[in-house]
Order: sequence, then C-alpha cells, then structure tokens
Amino acid sequence: MKRSRAAAALLILWSFAAVSFPFPARSADVSPVANPEIQHLLSYIEGCGCQFCRNGSWYQDTKVVRKHVELKYGYFMKKGQISSTEDFIKWSASKSEMSGKPYLVKCGDGSPLLLARWLTDELERYRRQNR
Repeated sequence: MKRSRAAAALLILWSFAAVSFPFPARSADVSPVANPEIQHLLSYIEGCGCQFCRNGSWYQDTKVVRKHVELKYGYFMKKGQISSTEDFIKWSASKSEMSGKPYLVKCGDGSPLLLARWLTDELERYRRQNR
C-alpha cells in the first residue's frame, strides 16, 4: 500500500512535469540515427521486466520508469543538451538531477547495474544488429 501511494505521488509529479516540459515529437538537433535508437532504448526499458532504483527506491512498474526517462528526455531536449543517443543516456537515464545518485537496474536475481551502463550495452547490441 505504501509503495502504491508513493507510485501515485510520483505519477502526479511526473504528470505535472509533462505539462510543464512536453515531450517533443522530434527535434532538429537530434541526429536521424539517434531517434530510432532512443525509441528502442525506451521500449527496452519498458519491456525488460527488470526493477529500477531511483534515489534509493526500487520500482517494478517499467511504464512509470519509461515515462520518467521520457520526461527527462523532453526537458533536456528543450535545453538543447541532447543531439545523440549517448547524450540521451547521459542526461535522461544515468542519475537523479536532484540527488546526483545514479540510477540502477536489477534484472532477475542479478546484481544491480548502473542504468547508464546497461543502456549503453543494449545500444551497442542494437547497433551491431542494425548495421
């Protein structure tokens, strides 16, 4: 129950952020190659079935995690800080801007990994498969 309230509160906060910082459909500053890669990574987050840690709290709802990363993506796109997939990972999916703590991911019984490293590994796999 406590987790449900926390998740609901975060969803409300993120919804407010979505209104304040709408997700851009596409920016002229992002390379044409980066757009499908970023969309792949967002889908990978949502479909992985893993747990994600943000500021010491673990989240199992991957749709909420994806939405959070998308909102950060939109915010940093507006600031002109994302022009590549690597920028997307750095600014949107590596750490909390409030606490500076890195985001973590834990799949199954495995050890927690840095989300940025996990996404970079998936990006490398994606690029190898799509050459």
